[in-house]
Amino acid sequence: MSVSLVDNYGPVRQVTLQPETTVTASGTVNGTAITGLGAYRQAQIALIVTDADTDVGDTLDVYVDTSFDGGSTWLNVVHFPQILGNGADSQKYSATLDPAGAAGTSTVDFTSDCNAGVVRPSIFGDQVRVRYIVAKDGDPVEDQSFTFAVLGEFKR
Repeated sequence: MSVSLVDNYGPVRQVTLQPETTVTASGTVNGTAITGLGAYRQAQIALIVTDADTDVGDTLDVYVDTSFDGGSTWLNVVHFPQILGNGADSQKYSATLDPAGAAGTSTVDFTSDCNAGVVRPSIFGDQVRVRYIVAKDGDPVEDQSFTFAVLGEFKR
């Protein structure tokens, strides 16, 4: 499933890429693709964590991926800092994707995800999605729980 942005929103479009979600199961989730971004040239993306109150070994990794080919191939462009289960409940991070402002002088290897806290600002395709991974610690009790949202502002 994807969500298309109709091209009549003007020079700035604010989008909820991941609605506020409480995640309690470990594993990987690919979010809904936001499509129709071809007219936009810059993205400001924010991760807002409102609850990370579990165990230190429980982790949340939030990624932003982009696609140029209708969602067949996804390239990782943002990996927000890893959130620990015993982290502060209020954490906020932002990333900027701006191909015009970050011209590269060499190729970028997309065969693996970015390291935590890394942004590849020089790439921004027609589609964007959020992907997240929750990992639990060795404790046999399934008690991991993270509440977060991802917001985007797209500019022409």
